[in-house]
Amino acid sequence: MGTWGDGLYDNDSALDLIGDLVALPGTDVDPVELVVGIGLVAWLDPVRLKLDKDGHVAAALELGEALPADAREVLAALAGDVKTALGRSSRSEAAYAAIGGYNDGPRFDALLRLPGGQRFIDALGEQAAEVLDGIAGDDLDLYELAGGLGALGIVVELVDAGLWRPAPARVAAWRGAFARADAATSEERGFWDDYVARVRLGFELVARA
Repeated sequence: MGTWGDGLYDNDSALDLIGDLVALPGTDVDPVELVVGIGLVAWLDPVRLKLDKDGHVAAALELGEALPADAREVLAALAGDVKTALGRSSRSEAAYAAIGGYNDGPRFDALLRLPGGQRFIDALGEQAAEVLDGIAGDDLDLYELAGGLGALGIVVELVDAGLWRPAPARVAAWRGAFARADAATSEERGFWDDYVARVRLGFELVARA
């Protein structure tokens, strides 16, 4: 696992996981799924949208009057200059303190809060939660756990935006597994102590909501 910092996303495994969880749907899916999918990728993995070769934004624009005006406006901006449209960040200071600066794109509520779209956001939240459920069931150290904890970054973002939240008992199980991994890790504590502080902040943000 290549690691260069102590934020939740500051390692190769975590970023690979985000790439697996936050994916553009096909261009021929349900229109709401397409638009919300674009919104999620723009927000949580913006580089992927910059490199999109399949024309998801163009396909969404073809929906025309079937979309609300504010959603069409965002899509038109993305189609016109995707680099500029994705050039601002939306991560709160608190979320940034836990996650770091990677994968910090603009949150376009006009796309994410499209009528009928909550089920696709719920699905992403559940996928991220299932990753955390999986690692909570194993006795791991921090070296083994850090990649999977990238999923916590997605949960933090969704909770911070008021778009989804996990059950408190689930969060408690994740925190317990993390505490065990922390206790099982004795090497390189100069690095891990900083990482642990940021993960704990991420859990606190989720639990506090």
